[in-house]
Amino acid sequence: MNARSLRPADLLTDTGKSQLQAVYEVKLERKRVEFLLERGTAMALALERWSRGGLWVISRGDAEFPKRLKRQLKHGAPPLLYGAGKKELLDMGGLAIIGSRDATTDALDFTREVAAKCAQEGVGVVSGGARGVDAAAMQGSTEAGGYTIGTWPLTS
Repeated sequence: MNARSLRPADLLTDTGKSQLQAVYEVKLERKRVEFLLERGTAMALALERWSRGGLWVISRGDAEFPKRLKRQLKHGAPPLLYGAGKKELLDMGGLAIIGSRDATTDALDFTREVAAKCAQEGVGVVSGGARGVDAAAMQGSTEAGGYTIGTWPLTS
């Protein structure tokens, strides 16, 4: 499709569908592509619903995908990021604070202090949000007026 200067989204239009008729690839069955395009329409509707609910999805190809993540991970960067909140925070970086879910009270207090110090210095806190150290880090940063980025594990 690159030879025809088409992007995947163009295939959802009538013009793109007609151009698809003229494509012949030994490894690419037209019926398979049409089936996938129909699924793409369902995905577009789901994305619209999520967007109305305050959730966003960005792909590696989107301009708003974190440049730092692309630069560091190259082709290993996740193909999609899902989230809620300010996407621009993804490019700001921060200090990752993660730890035990069963941390002692002293460890949790220390974690909140470190996160609060990050907030005072303008450094964001990146954490998984699990109970224990992760939650204490996010709480300490937020209560001190800082910003946090919550992450979820990626599975293949």
